[in-house]
Amino acid sequence: RKLNTSAMLIRNVISQGRCCVKKGIILTFSILILLEFFVVFRKYAESLSFSDEPWSLNIIPSDETIKKNYSIFPSKNVHDPLDDKLKLGDKNDNDNMLQFEPIAQLNESINDGLEHPHAGARFPNGSFGYVADPRALKRTIDDARGEISQNYFDRITKVAAHYRIGSLYGDTILSPDHVCNLGPGRSFEGEAGFKLLTEKISISQEVKDSPRVLCMIYTYRKMRDLARIQALTWGHECDGFLAFSTETIPELGILEILHAGEESYQNMWQKVRSIWAYVHDHYLNDFDYFHLGGDDLYLLTENMRRFLKQKQFENIEKEEALFLGSWAEFNGKDFPRFVAGAPGYTLNRKALKEFVTKALHTCATTFKVSHEDRMISGCFWKLGIFSRDTRDPETGEPQYHDCSPNHLYIFRANKRGSFHAKMASYWETLPHPLFSNQTTGPKHELEAASKYSVALHDIYHPTYVARIHSILHPELCPAKSVLGRALRMYKLI
Repeated sequence: RKLNTSAMLIRNVISQGRCCVKKGIILTFSILILLEFFVVFRKYAESLSFSDEPWSLNIIPSDETIKKNYSIFPSKNVHDPLDDKLKLGDKNDNDNMLQFEPIAQLNESINDGLEHPHAGARFPNGSFGYVADPRALKRTIDDARGEISQNYFDRITKVAAHYRIGSLYGDTILSPDHVCNLGPGRSFEGEAGFKLLTEKISISQEVKDSPRVLCMIYTYRKMRDLARIQALTWGHECDGFLAFSTETIPELGILEILHAGEESYQNMWQKVRSIWAYVHDHYLNDFDYFHLGGDDLYLLTENMRRFLKQKQFENIEKEEALFLGSWAEFNGKDFPRFVAGAPGYTLNRKALKEFVTKALHTCATTFKVSHEDRMISGCFWKLGIFSRDTRDPETGEPQYHDCSPNHLYIFRANKRGSFHAKMASYWETLPHPLFSNQTTGPKHELEAASKYSVALHDIYHPTYVARIHSILHPELCPAKSVLGRALRMYKLI
């Protein structure tokens, strides 16, 4: 009897154990299903349309939908500058900003005895000594102007075949059918981005006696087609345009710049040092301002001229060095913030001269790093040149944007969130430009951008660039196209 009783107890324990394991497995799977449902629901909620507009659609297209419409949709590895935990050295130790891999061939003689970062650029045939004409692109476009929409799509589609060979985007179609026949919010801009671009951001009218601006991007050969669309949309609207690459195409303002070290994103600082040296050596007195950013930048050139013409800069343009861009909080020992490079940053002539003559050959000269924005911010800080406030002088709304229109509209401030969320959290704490005893507070949705915003970032595909340009200039899309009809219905033209 005792044996039977013990056996029964053991069987009961095993049975209860199995039951508990089954319950645990069921509970685990239930939690996983709920989490998956939450993620899907959140994505869906973020992409819901704005139903008050007659042209609204239900959801933003998925990546798979976009892949069907556009031949190449490369993945993006976003680099968060705050992850590197940069530590600065003593202010008097000009080369102790970062402890990274040094560039071995820094003093290598390259071009007729010239050394980096003044080695210059190459001609298309590979010979040294090329000096680009930054106004060539503008002259070409201005001479060819005809009927505005026809001319626009002609110039971005009819390009010699060798411009496209080897490009990541070489098969992209940039005809009116592809750019203008997807409805509002149904392309890369998303519905939130379309809302921001149509309801808030505007293009300024021409500003008389505006300063001369040289617009520049850094890129490389495989991104040629992206650089080409930048040149043929907003680039030619600048007073000068140059794209610093690994090849030279004079017709598009693209040139091969020589720099110390390898051609790599991780060596961006050395490339930027050579760019600023080249610009100083050849164009210092030809322009009033110089703007530099990456090849995923979209610059609103008319708004930039308006911004640079504002009263806060008029009287100090020649006397003081101006270093302008988007502020980002930085916990370094020597300076509290840096200018984020994503939307690009702007120097006036005095700042360019000060940097090249006083810092270029003494500040962080040998480091191989990607975050050139923090490097140049630190060099300017050591010179006593501090970045100016670039927010809207009346509302405090940002004008240099570190992200795309869609992301700009939907993200929220969070000190522990993404880089953009951290930036938004920092900007909330800044003093209001009109009321020194108040902060600007949260800037979400339509308030996340100024009416006359200057620059957008993460515009990573040629079609994306063409879409934004067509939305901001609604006369470009044919009136019978889906986008053209929607923009006209929205009374933008």
